[in-house]
Formats: sequence, C-alpha cells, structure tokens
Amino acid sequence: MTTPAQFEHRLAEMNIDTLTGSEALQAAEDELRLMEQDIQREIRVIQLQYQSRITGANRGGSSQVLVSNRQAASERRRADQVEKLEAERDGKVQPYQQVLDAVVERLRALESKRGSA
Repeated sequence: MTTPAQFEHRLAEMNIDTLTGSEALQAAEDELRLMEQDIQREIRVIQLQYQSRITGANRGGSSQVLVSNRQAASERRRADQVEKLEAERDGKVQPYQQVLDAVVERLRALESKRGSA
C-alpha cells in the first residue's frame, strides 16, 4: 500500500513546468494517469475494507419497533459504532483524495501546456 506522502513525493518530483518536447510531456501525462489510477485504487481498497466492517456493525439491526430501553441502547451503540467507522474511513480516504485532486490539477495544467505547445 502506497501512502499519501509517497504519492505527494512522487508528484513533487515531477516538475511539469520545466518539461519541453512532446515526448517528455506525453511521458509525464502517462505517469500522472498511472498515479491517478493507483490513488483511486488505494481509495477503493480503504472503502471496501471499511464497508465490510460497517456492514458487520450494522448486522443485527431491527426494523421492528424497539420494545425495551436495552434494545434502544443497543441500537444507539450500533449506530455510534457505524458512525465512528465511517468517520475513520473518511479520515483515511481524505489525504488520498487531496493528492488525487493535486494529480488531476497537474494533468489539467499539462494538457493546457500541451495544447499551447
């Protein structure tokens, strides 16, 4: 698994502003597209890992009217657990999403540079 910091480092190493020539620009675009796919894959893996945990936390929920305070407390604990897992998942996905946004922005800059070249 590649960390967001590793992706950021790879992105920082790519200095698009100094690239010239259509071959160099194409190579940079290809590398950025691969990085974009890798980041999307990492995000999907995290989402899938948490989805199974969230489904497990939700299991046993009842659509029937709660008949006791104990059941209500159990349902609240289950909802709290699901909320906690979703927040944890979102916290792990967010750094990847930020790097993904930076990669997409670089791709746009590169495409405009290629268009003007």
